[in-house]
Amino acid sequence: LATNFPPGYNCRWVYLRSENKGNCVFTRNISKGMVLRIPVAHSEGRFLFPKEKEDEYLERLYKNDQLVFRYCRKNGEPAEGEYPTNPNGSFHDIAGICDPTGTIFGLMPHPERAYYGWQLPDWTRLDRIPKYGDGRLIFESLIDYLLKKF
Repeated sequence: LATNFPPGYNCRWVYLRSENKGNCVFTRNISKGMVLRIPVAHSEGRFLFPKEKEDEYLERLYKNDQLVFRYCRKNGEPAEGEYPTNPNGSFHDIAGICDPTGTIFGLMPHPERAYYGWQLPDWTRLDRIPKYGDGRLIFESLIDYLLKKF
């Protein structure tokens, strides 16, 4: 991970689109294409590959179903590197990846900060406060996997 571009600490809510087809145990309850709202809070969160390896490594992520989340607009359209939709300048708007087995998950945004509805940034302005936020889906997926596995 590299320093954010633009540089500095970034704390804001972002949208993520699920790109995973089911390999990642942390997102098995999240359908491909689903958009989640999760906060980021970091200074060094930019996902990069060496320039000469970008195409090769990106192709490998897609081939192995390791690309889990990408930063996107509210409607699910790609951020296309635009700040603040892509809050740190990550290559290909990458926000989360997993290893080939799907059991190791790296995610820049913080789902634990979006677990409950009262953690949402606009909860006081909502007609009905949801009991849970989108971050809960990630933890539920993991728990479901663990209960079935063990």
